[in-house]
Amino acid sequence: MTGGVEYGYERRLAALWAEALGVPVERIRPGDNFFAIGGTSRAAARLVVALERRLSVAEFARTPTLAQMADLLERRGPDAGQRK
Repeated sequence: MTGGVEYGYERRLAALWAEALGVPVERIRPGDNFFAIGGTSRAAARLVVALERRLSVAEFARTPTLAQMADLLERRGPDAGQRK
């Protein structure tokens, strides 16, 4: 996982992470851990809201890398966590 962000959920998450961290999106890599690269619990909570609560803050903490989080969201599909 040394390359850049390639597709789908990873690309969307990378843009959200970059905004939350105040860094260029090009600096975000699939193996990056949100908290290790400067993310805070407050920023994580804001990202959960930005993701329309498709994952909880606890899940965010358990899947802190971009690739892990993207995989979780992808497995859940586009409607996961959306209220009907």
